[in-house]
Formats: sequence, structure tokens, C-alpha cells
Amino acid sequence: MSEDRLMHQIIEQDIQSILSRIDWGAIKDASILVTGANGFIGTYMISALSAASTKHHLNLKITGISKSPPNCAIQEIATRVSGFRFLQENLGESFTFDGQVDYVVHAATYSPPAKFLEHKLETIVLNTVLTEKLLQLCQANKAVMLFISSSEVYGQAQVIPTPETYSGNCQTTQPRSVYAESKRLGETICSVFRDEGVEVRIARISATYGPGITIRDKRVLGEFLGKALGRKHIDLVDNGQQERTWLYISDCVAMLLNILLRGKHFVYNIGGNETVSILDLARMIGEMTDSRYSIPEHGAHSSRSAPDMVKLDISRVTEEFQINRFVGLKEGLERTIAWNRDLISQGALEF
Repeated sequence: MSEDRLMHQIIEQDIQSILSRIDWGAIKDASILVTGANGFIGTYMISALSAASTKHHLNLKITGISKSPPNCAIQEIATRVSGFRFLQENLGESFTFDGQVDYVVHAATYSPPAKFLEHKLETIVLNTVLTEKLLQLCQANKAVMLFISSSEVYGQAQVIPTPETYSGNCQTTQPRSVYAESKRLGETICSVFRDEGVEVRIARISATYGPGITIRDKRVLGEFLGKALGRKHIDLVDNGQQERTWLYISDCVAMLLNILLRGKHFVYNIGGNETVSILDLARMIGEMTDSRYSIPEHGAHSSRSAPDMVKLDISRVTEEFQINRFVGLKEGLERTIAWNRDLISQGALEF
């Protein structure tokens, strides 16, 4: 595989994998709105929808909204997909949408801790005020909405694996509360509109990764990749004992689209099936990039109040949609590393 084809082929393979796992018949001629269009999940979602529209002649009308100008992937879609349009709007300040809509995917938020701690009030607005406005739009159009929530709503879960019925163990005044508590309130707003007849579903997503997580991303995986590819040394900020179950992006988006189009339940956990510690993640990336890793001399603990373990019970989504295969963590990391290396070699990504 040549270097100039690597990035395209990795993404294309992911999109084709998503397309093969969805029954697309129900959404022909539908109008779909995706907030957070430039984000990790939003970009993959729009890529999959536009590819499905072209491949299966669905005649979808897809609108992506984001605060910043369209990224390269979205720009490319805009040039070749006639049914796609991009709107640049700061959804933390205002929201307007004209025309009919059949499905809404609300993915606009700040999810990396560094970002939501920098944009605290805007994070709250995106998860609550904007959620209400989008639900009002759905109510007026008899549309279906998928609210992208987070495993953060469970806090320091005392039940592992954590089912959808677990009510959470959260604090309202910790730094991470601006994200976790606003997601919880966003879910409550969804519940209010559901009681009023709006067809709305919630997806609580845990650690998702893949191409789109770059060396400049402030989440743990992005920071590890930046350190490994930039200076061949991953220095952890704590002892790395926190554990996460990792979910590759194509598996994530396939689940989300199935829930949006055919979901029978109100709330779904979305997660992978491989759980490793942050230290083991550093070790794996180190082995794949020929890098070393180290923990602080005294094994200091992180001060970010993150959960010690995130492992969701995903039996609801896997049983309903007969999901029995996942992209393995090793393979997913290899694909993510290769994609980043390709961007670096092209000069499209700098340390």
C-alpha cells in the first residue's frame, strides 16, 4: 500500500464496514441534521451517511453544523455529494434551522477534558440548552433524535460492568462536572420530550478511538501518540492504573446508526469489549512505535477526578442488533497510528 493512498484506504475501509452493518431501506429521501459535524464522531457519521446515500441511491439530504469551518473530510464530501450542505454556526450562542428534518444526531459538545475545562459554560449550554432547541425542532417535524451522551454520566461507578439502569455516582462540584452533569441534565431534557411524544434515543459512549484522534488531541490516546511519534517517549502523568474499555470508531458509528434508525429502547450503552489500563495502553503504543514509556517517580495520581474504571454492560445493543464482532484494540491502534503517520508524512499534521 503506497503512502499517498494509506489515509484514504483506512477511512474508506472503515466506512464500508459501517455500511455493511446497517439496513438502509427505511431512510430513503430522508433529511438528516448532524451537529458537531467537524468532530470525531460527527465526521464519521456524515461520511457514512453520504456514502450510503450514493451507494444505495437514497437521495438523502444531509446537513452538518459546526462552529469552525469544515475540516478536510467534510470539504471533500461537500464537493462530491449533491445532497450535503455545511452550515457554520456557533451553537453555543444560537441555533437556527430552516426546512424539514426527519432525523437529528446531536453530537456537538466538548468531550476532551482539556477542551471542556477551557469552555465550561459553553459545554453546559451545548449539552442542555441546545439539546432542548433540537428536541423542539424534532417535535415540530415529528423527527427522531439521537442524543450523544457519555459514560461520564455514571461517575465513579460501583457496578462493573455498568448497565443502563445504574443511576450514577457523581459529584456536582468536581472539575469534570461541567461535562458529566450537563450530559445528565441533557438526558433528563430528552426524557421530558419523550414523555411528550418525541421519538428520542440516548447513546452513552465510552472511550472511542481511531483515525480522527490525532497527535494534537488532548485526550489520553492523542497525547500518547504525540509523545510516541514525536519524541519516542511516553511519559505518563500518573501511575496509569485507571482502566478503560476501548471502542473503535467504525464499531461505534455502526451502533449509533442502528440505534438512530431502528432502536427499540430509550437508553443504550455504547462500548467495546477490550479493557486495558492506561499504563497498558502506553505499553502497547510504545511497542508499535518503538518508543519507551515511564511513570512519575512516585507514581503520582491524576488530579482530574476521572473514573477509576469505565467498563459498560453493552448487552442491550449487542443483542438487539446481533453484534458479535469488534475491531481488536491492537488492529485499531495500528490503523490509528498509520493514519497519523500518513498525515505527518504529507505535511498535513505537525507536532
